[in-house]
Amino acid sequence: RGTEPWRFIKLGKKTVGKIVKLREKISGSGGEGSFVSWTKVPHWIVVTYKRAKPDSGPDGKMQQREDFKSTCCAIQNFLLSMWSEGIGTKWTDGPLQRTEEFAEICGIDLKEEKLAGVIWYGFAKG
Repeated sequence: RGTEPWRFIKLGKKTVGKIVKLREKISGSGGEGSFVSWTKVPHWIVVTYKRAKPDSGPDGKMQQREDFKSTCCAIQNFLLSMWSEGIGTKWTDGPLQRTEEFAEICGIDLKEEKLAGVIWYGFAKG
């Protein structure tokens, strides 16, 4: 079909700060444990892809699956490109990133898009 169903959203420091607060609210951890290193990740990109319309039937669901696979390929190509420049990356997702609050903070319309994951990136220390 030749579609590009993905959207890469670079998050700024204020947006990441809101996510940190959301994480603290949900977990009640106050940033303890492995989350401390998570909050120090220098750069974040959220990746989404198109959601099938509710009335799109089996063809729409198949297209959504194809869009997800295409988006995963785009993410992998992006990660390889970053690696070729000496930039470390991690493609992740988790329970926090599946919440409506996370989507709202990141400007994702869950009626139109689904989350493919979050890419953390930066130069390694040492």
